[in-house]
Amino acid sequence: EESGLSFTGKLSSAVGQTMSRLQKATASDVVSIFGIDQTFSEREAKIIQSLFQGKALAHHMEDQYYKGMGRAGGFLTMVGEELVY
Repeated sequence: EESGLSFTGKLSSAVGQTMSRLQKATASDVVSIFGIDQTFSEREAKIIQSLFQGKALAHHMEDQYYKGMGRAGGFLTMVGEELVY
């Protein structure tokens, strides 16, 4: 029975260590388990995050682009001014 307690104690310790590691794991750590490069997954996560936050569009869209698209759509205005049809 002593060896049973020792085994149970070791198993409990292993479970505790595993749970501690899982609580500290990041998403990139999890995908690296499946063989996906961690830097690649972090870069892709940043891209997806910027899409959801609207930063991706803001970084690619310039004021001149908005002005050109507005004029193409029939609006005669500058960025920051009220729309004139």
